[in-house]
Order: sequence, then structure tokens, then C-alpha cells
Amino acid sequence: SYVPNILKDDEVKENNEGITFADCAPYLVVTQESIDDVTERLVEGVQADVTKFRPNIVLEGATSAYEEDFWGAISILPESDHSMDIVLTQNCIRCQSLDIDYTTGAFGKGEEGTVLKKLMRDRRVDQGKKYSPVFGRYGFLADKNGSLATQMVKIGDEVRVSKKNENRTRFCTYIRSHTLVSLIVLADWPGLM
Repeated sequence: SYVPNILKDDEVKENNEGITFADCAPYLVVTQESIDDVTERLVEGVQADVTKFRPNIVLEGATSAYEEDFWGAISILPESDHSMDIVLTQNCIRCQSLDIDYTTGAFGKGEEGTVLKKLMRDRRVDQGKKYSPVFGRYGFLADKNGSLATQMVKIGDEVRVSKKNENRTRFCTYIRSHTLVSLIVLADWPGLM
């Protein structure tokens, strides 16, 4: 896979910064409501495993599942002097990794091996990749007037949708980013480190 480097070469050398373990962008935003919808598609008693979707930002409080399909940007701590905007550029196109059992590396048995198929029914909503389901939005930290200050973000911080798109965006394989940078980490997975 290809990992885009959105920092200038001298910034990478000087700060040792870059995107790692990312597909198309440093941030993947999903809602708890969308994760709950996946759980409802599985047999009773089986919970959707959020780690298989690999988000580093999970937001709660959307009015419906998959509302994030139309989000263009979110603001974290919007009323503070340390607010940050994350521009959501593309849909996250899903593959068979949703069906993998991470403890064995093999395809999951039973319901654990059917998540992709269940999303294929009605989540093929991106005309750029019309044969693959969508779950989540890729994002980049917006550069506010050249200020690249690092800001700590924590679970429970206020987040607002600051831009809504009229239509869903179309996935493309090339991301142009002149004013978008990423210098914070939002993941907080138990047992990751």
C-alpha cells in the first residue's frame, strides 16, 4: 500500500514526523451510531469489534448511523483558543480485513467472518469505488494560518461538525494536500503499547 507523506522533506528530517500505519490519511473518523448499526446486523449477542475498523477518532451523538458520510470537517474544542479542525476528504472504502480474526490471522468463523458481506448490502455508496462498502471518513488536520502547534486531545473533548457536504464525496486514489498537516495522535487503544 501507499502511505502519502504530507509534510515537506525538511520537516520530516527535522521533526522525524510522518504518517505511519495509515492508508489514505492520518485520521479515520467514525461514529458510535454506525458501529452500533453493524452490531445490529450481527446475530444477537455478537458485538461489532471496533478495532477491525481501525478508527482513531470515534464520535458519539450523531442523529443517525452513517451521518458522517456527509461530513466535510469537524472542529475539536471549537469554543477554545486551542480548537482544531480536521478536514474530512474521502470515504473509507472497506475490504476483507473486517472479516479477519486478529488472534489467528485467518478469516473469522461464524458472524465474525460476515461483516464485509453485511455492509455490501447497502453501504456501497461511493461511486468512485462502487463495488466496495463505505465505513468512516478520512481526515487531515487543517493548518490554521501557518500555525502547526501540537494540541493534546482526549476522550470526552467537545467535537462539532463544522462543515456538511450536500452530497457524498467520491473516493479517489490521489490526495492533494497543500495546507493540510497532521501532528497529533488521537488513538487510545487499550493494550496497543
